[in-house]
Amino acid sequence: MKTVVTTGKVFADIDALACGIVYKELLEKLGKNSEFVITGPLNNTVTKSILNWDLDYKKEVGGGDTNFVIVDASNKDVLPEFVKLNKIIEVYDHRHGYQDFWKEDFLRGSQAF
Repeated sequence: MKTVVTTGKVFADIDALACGIVYKELLEKLGKNSEFVITGPLNNTVTKSILNWDLDYKKEVGGGDTNFVIVDASNKDVLPEFVKLNKIIEVYDHRHGYQDFWKEDFLRGSQAF
């Protein structure tokens, strides 16, 4: 089983980029197959110098059985189309407003907020 770490589909800012890369690396250190996928563009909070780094993310999901971890987003309406709500295992976001949706309807005891 692969774990795809992703964020909102409209754009990715510096905190989404940092969270996604680090969480993917953490999963790999734990021996889990993972990838970080960003479907939208990186916005202007990602500096030119950071853009020159060898950033480890993809623009689309590869095949296979997949679970999802969402970082820096919690509104289900902004998630990329490839994300299946019933396959989300964790949601991490600093914004408030969607906690009840995730805690009550989907995650039921998994990591949330």
